[in-house]
Order: sequence, then C-alpha cells, then structure tokens
Amino acid sequence: MLKKPLCINYEHEILLKDYTSTVLSTVKNCSNKSRYTDFLDIANLIIEHHNEYKKGIGPANLYDFLSIIPTNLSVAVQGFLAGIENKRNMITIRAYRFMLTNTAYKLVEDLDKIKLDND
Repeated sequence: MLKKPLCINYEHEILLKDYTSTVLSTVKNCSNKSRYTDFLDIANLIIEHHNEYKKGIGPANLYDFLSIIPTNLSVAVQGFLAGIENKRNMITIRAYRFMLTNTAYKLVEDLDKIKLDND
C-alpha cells in the first residue's frame, strides 16, 4: 500500500493522488507482483522523503517541496520501465514511458500554480 503524502492543500492532494495512481497502475500492468511490490517500496521511500521535508516548508522552499514526488517518482518509474523493456514489449513500454513523461510534465505545470495555504 502506498503511503499518504503530506499536502499543502486539497488541490495538491488531488494532483498527487492522480499522478501516483497513474504511475502505480502502469507499473502494476507491466510487471509481476514481486516487481510491483519492489517498486512500491521505492515509491514509499520517496513519499517518506517528501513528508519529512514538509517540516521546514515555507514560501522560500515551497517549489522544492512540491517537486520531490514528481521528480523522484518519474525517475524511478522511467528506470523501472527501462529495466523491464525487451524486444517483445518494447513498443508498449515506450508508449508507457512517453505517457508517464507527459503526465509528470503536466503535474509539474499544475504544481507550479499552487499557493501555500495559511495553516
């Protein structure tokens, strides 16, 4: 099970939930249970790092905080997909990689518009 990332507002929560569910469903479709579990462990490490970083968040480092999950998770999933690519699944895996790259870019654009809530 994926850990819950700490979010600065509802918009941030929804954006992360959509992105992480897209990444995890892609990994699940491309792999066996063991590989999926291994990837989930890595995703949880990324979320733990993100959650720990929130302790010192302020306007000066907001963008750093917002970019932890998309940056690290996109690199992790790209590496995972590159590692399982072979001649039989090359077209499918490359399509997934392209789709996930575009999804990550869209997420970063959306996160760039988020403002820090006063809480």
